[in-house]
Amino acid sequence: SRTKSALPNLLAHARIFVPTKRGRRKFFRDWINIDVIGHKNLSIMMRGEQLNQLDLTGWLILIKFLDKKDYTCRFTKYEFLRRLRLDNSQRNYQWLRSFLDRIGFTQFCIIVETEDGKEERYRGALAPWDAQQGDRFVVQLNKMLYGFFSIDTWSYIDLEQRFDLKQNQWAQAFHAYLSTHQSPTFASRKSLYKFWGQGYISETMFWKDFKKRVLKPLYNIGFITEVEYIKKSGVV
Repeated sequence: SRTKSALPNLLAHARIFVPTKRGRRKFFRDWINIDVIGHKNLSIMMRGEQLNQLDLTGWLILIKFLDKKDYTCRFTKYEFLRRLRLDNSQRNYQWLRSFLDRIGFTQFCIIVETEDGKEERYRGALAPWDAQQGDRFVVQLNKMLYGFFSIDTWSYIDLEQRFDLKQNQWAQAFHAYLSTHQSPTFASRKSLYKFWGQGYISETMFWKDFKKRVLKPLYNIGFITEVEYIKKSGVV
């Protein structure tokens, strides 16, 4: 059976969980702006350790254990790692511990422009504290930020397909993005390059890699069946 998980649009439309290679995480001592697609009255700033697509998978698993009565997640390391399709090794436990440290340390500031032109600001970490009680983890989520990440409609992401992409973080990020849209999805090449092409010096080089590293893997898992380029409009 396929496993579905709720995915807030904002998490897929903002560069919060960016595709990064091992050892390439950045650390931001000062606040930086986070790019957001399709939310004109909202902006996000972040400081701390960069989060990546593996952390997003961890987050999607974490909220499966959420009790909304007190916004606390309770689980054993075995239960958590089993949901991630990982064995109960010391190496995987260390990743779980570092993941909880990151989402407890990295700070976000969400800035909302109200209808009367004023600004409201909300700050905090996704999971401000955690504890270990015997063999169980107890993780407290930030109720305010959790609510923000569901401020618009919820979509569903197929976790089995996400696991099938293994650690292809770029394909995972685009899979999450498309999962929050109805099919077919339309986007211009320029908009794709602007949001996904950071680090590429030309649109041509980006598009060549994008087809190989993103579109082909998504074809292979059966998530997309066709990509059409409309030359006159530049829309994909």
